[in-house]
Amino acid sequence: MTRALSLAVLLFTSALAHAGSYTQSMFRAALANNSTAPDYVLIQVRGPDDRTNRIVCTTANLFLGAIHREYNLGYSEADEQRAVEIALKQPDRSFTFHKKAAIDNLADYETPEALADVRRQFEGKTDSELLARDFIQSITSKRPDSAHRAYREAVAHALLERGIGCKMGDIADYLIPHR
Repeated sequence: MTRALSLAVLLFTSALAHAGSYTQSMFRAALANNSTAPDYVLIQVRGPDDRTNRIVCTTANLFLGAIHREYNLGYSEADEQRAVEIALKQPDRSFTFHKKAAIDNLADYETPEALADVRRQFEGKTDSELLARDFIQSITSKRPDSAHRAYREAVAHALLERGIGCKMGDIADYLIPHR
């Protein structure tokens, strides 16, 4: 139990330290992308008890969907704008969700092990190497479904930490790193 708690604290602290390159400008751009290839966002999520905190990497559309569920918003143009306004009111990108449906909508598949492995694979890589789609796909492809999702989210997370935007492919399940 102590080992697990220590690992969780270490990973959370590490995530906060690495999160310095993910900017509010990147967050705003991700929220503005209404395409079928949504950008990923990096947010801090507090649990309903206000004692649990975790960094979550999910697509902007799923994050906004969580806000819709938390605040009982519909999907009219006005309600969609309201969800974006709620998201942008948190300059530190820290959110508390009380409703299970909202938390579930974040689709947080990443595992601490996958994120640690991806960070190791990114060590020493230049930004141009990380923008190479072949390299990115080599990390996520040829894995069983659950591991694929964990690594896909971990790659997106690590890219955002480095200040590199990342989109989910609109038809196929792949990542598109971008500036």
